[in-house]
Amino acid sequence: MREQKCNTLKTLCKKAAYIFFGDKGLFLISVIILGTVFIAIFVCGWKPPHWGIPLYIFLFFFVIGQHWRYLLRGTKSDVNEVGSVTDKQSRIALRADSSSPLYVRGYFRKNYNKNPQSLMAKLKGNYFCQIIALIQVAVMLIRLVYIIVVSVKLEKAGLVYNVLWPEVIIGAWVLINIMISILLEEYYAWILKQEKRNRQKDLYKEKKVCIKSIPDNSYEEIFYKNTLDYITILSDVIRGFRDRFSGEGYIIFGKKTNMKDNLVMDIEEDREEHCPQILIQMYQRRLTQEYVDMLNRFIHKEIRYASREILPFGVPHVIYIIYVEGKSKVFEDIFCGALHQRKNFYCLPIGVVLSEEKMYIPGIQEGYGYEEYQKLKSKIFEVFEELSLMYSPSVEFKEKMRKKTGRYV
Repeated sequence: MREQKCNTLKTLCKKAAYIFFGDKGLFLISVIILGTVFIAIFVCGWKPPHWGIPLYIFLFFFVIGQHWRYLLRGTKSDVNEVGSVTDKQSRIALRADSSSPLYVRGYFRKNYNKNPQSLMAKLKGNYFCQIIALIQVAVMLIRLVYIIVVSVKLEKAGLVYNVLWPEVIIGAWVLINIMISILLEEYYAWILKQEKRNRQKDLYKEKKVCIKSIPDNSYEEIFYKNTLDYITILSDVIRGFRDRFSGEGYIIFGKKTNMKDNLVMDIEEDREEHCPQILIQMYQRRLTQEYVDMLNRFIHKEIRYASREILPFGVPHVIYIIYVEGKSKVFEDIFCGALHQRKNFYCLPIGVVLSEEKMYIPGIQEGYGYEEYQKLKSKIFEVFEELSLMYSPSVEFKEKMRKKTGRYV
């Protein structure tokens, strides 16, 4: 409990430091400068000619850290102008199309796209605060020069310049603008979180992602290479999946179940479709209802956590692959039929029978979710082909499979 409280306190301190000083580099520079001023005043006994000098040094970095810290976060395409919003959400948030709730609601400034290299924010609220901050920096520099010049002149006459009321007004003005900026960032973040919750609520409320298919003969049988042990297959497919998408996602293993090495989930961001891609894999020698129920509980629990913490923005796309050595009645009930596609998340089930070197994919009728279903298949097939897990449809292969099975592929 004590360790947990310490971690929580450390996290809060880090967030506070980021809000006030921005990126780690800027935070470090600010600490060095402020630390030097502190040591000079309180340890070495240095008395500044005017207390406005250390104040404006502090406020200068304070203002830059709050209003332009996103420029230190990465490349131009990945900058985070929404403050407390995570990077993956900000990439969605700052797209100038219907995938961004902020764009749809009219929070983008009109001329944001005239200069793509501009250091100014795209969002109206952030941009307004930046304009005010630039004026504040200019005022602080003018006031700083004035203090130095006047202090030098009065010092020669044996006098001390100690007028502080302008510093009180400027300091309050800076703090008010920063508070407005923080409130706007929290407001934008709230909009994104609400929209994310609306788009993903059906998935993290869903207790049975893996369900029975509708009995018919529309399912597909595709040949699949059984050349590796299941642990290698699981890890290779995850590697290919990560390469296919952003490669910066989250891998969750079934360590809290009795499927420590047999169950794994990978969550990636699909920047093309503006959505999270979720891959779930499980291996069992023979599939039973007990393991299907356990899989559903695992998905339900981890998705609820991921939706709050790590699941990227957008309508989720879910692919789950179950590897078995031989078919069972439960396996056939799930994969040998037609898929019932649920609303607000798209799902593609794949059953792989290693002893048959086949994968079974339920069919789907044209209509809701049909296009997304086909896209999911094409994406996972790209991964399989890249890893050489699917046979090449060559003439030699077709002849080989004809002799082996008595049928053409």
